[in-house]
Amino acid sequence: MKKQVIQRTETIDLVNGKKVFFDYDGNLFSINREVPEYRHYNVPKDVEDVWKKTIINNLLEEVENSIGYEKTVKVTKLLAIYGHSNNIQLLEALLEDDTLDTFSKILYLEDLNREKLGVNISIKYKILKIEDPKSYITDLNDKILDYKSKLLNSPITIDESFKQNYALKYYDFSDENIIRRIENI
Repeated sequence: MKKQVIQRTETIDLVNGKKVFFDYDGNLFSINREVPEYRHYNVPKDVEDVWKKTIINNLLEEVENSIGYEKTVKVTKLLAIYGHSNNIQLLEALLEDDTLDTFSKILYLEDLNREKLGVNISIKYKILKIEDPKSYITDLNDKILDYKSKLLNSPITIDESFKQNYALKYYDFSDENIIRRIENI
């Protein structure tokens, strides 16, 4: 008696897969949480990688061409899919941009501080391979302290888009509160 081999064929649904992937800006964490049926679309990893590169390039362009609140939203989307090393480079570049307002820089410095924690975890579990992890983290801590010092010693500016944003309508943009927030980083 011959053994019968049953082959399972999985259909790939690139149309629905692409729609979901782009609707969620390539953030697989959000996709898996919000659209569990996405995994049934069987989108190949290499296709997702191409889509992800497209999204990253689009977001980088949008970050370059936006300001204030809109820019921080684009940066947040980018940080969710870009990867620790790229995120750190992006945030450092933004923190060096003298045209940005203080509040934007606070948000980016807080993001950089969170990225540092993610790098620590990635190093611990050998996800991220860095030759000298201790000096890397020490250097990152020094940069954070340097950026923090620059913010504390610079005039406070707030882009009007933050003050006019509904989500921040009750936020205290006073100098005292801004200074306190910088000190808490």
